[in-house]
Amino acid sequence: APTNKAVTFTLTDNVDLSRGDTIADLNKPAQLANQFNINMIWMDDNKFVSGKTYLIKVQAKTLSARILVKNRIDINNFSKIKSNKLSINEIGECEIIFQKPIVYEKYSYNKILGSMIIIDPFTNATSAVGMINFALRKRASFEFVRSYLDSNGVEFRNKWENNFEDYRTSFSWSKGQLTAFKILLEEKGMIEKKGLSAPEFKNDSLFIYPGYFDDVAWMAEGRMKAELARQVWGLPYFYPIVNDVFDSTLDEAEKLWGAVDRLSELAAGTLPLDKASKI
Repeated sequence: APTNKAVTFTLTDNVDLSRGDTIADLNKPAQLANQFNINMIWMDDNKFVSGKTYLIKVQAKTLSARILVKNRIDINNFSKIKSNKLSINEIGECEIIFQKPIVYEKYSYNKILGSMIIIDPFTNATSAVGMINFALRKRASFEFVRSYLDSNGVEFRNKWENNFEDYRTSFSWSKGQLTAFKILLEEKGMIEKKGLSAPEFKNDSLFIYPGYFDDVAWMAEGRMKAELARQVWGLPYFYPIVNDVFDSTLDEAEKLWGAVDRLSELAAGTLPLDKASKI
């Protein structure tokens, strides 16, 4: 059917569908999220104050969401100015948090799935319009580490807090903790069991298939160790751990470039056969 034309179809199964629901191809499932980075154009005479809950008309549904303004955008040069308020006709970069996930696309890709109308819940007046830039990261490692510290914080700090270098060289996550992290990824939908054969970035989150996690568990372990260091000692301590995890791997990878060059020469027929045996 042509775009914007009505269609009628019949379902073979008994599926509960109502106004505002989205139907998608099983092999190309729709993206779902409940937190987004948006640009918002404020159109209300009353100033916008960060943190207020509004009614949001998105597609054919009306939902509640909390909006926090991060920056005001200067329309003259598009620079971002730190602010927690917006006046009429000002544009803000905001974070919006819905009570439940919605189907979405970036506004630049799909103007219907990427736009929303923001309504004052007390006056029912249209206060603003919003355009989705991207879904906010599913902060699985942050939440896992926070939960770990909530349960083990006293014991951890007594053992490690006064000796970061000892933590850097000796601390490691147990197999059970890595399994728990994998389960968290599955619960957040970041490990997709169907329709994904390779790792795939969706906005600013990486989605993987189950077997891939087992192959790169060392990366997840290092990333969570770095996040743990950040939450206990601060951001500067995040990077030494990341370097510990990845530097040796990168060093080994760099050693392979010579072999790659020789393989290219061999394929092009410019490498003597007596040197090919050394690849």
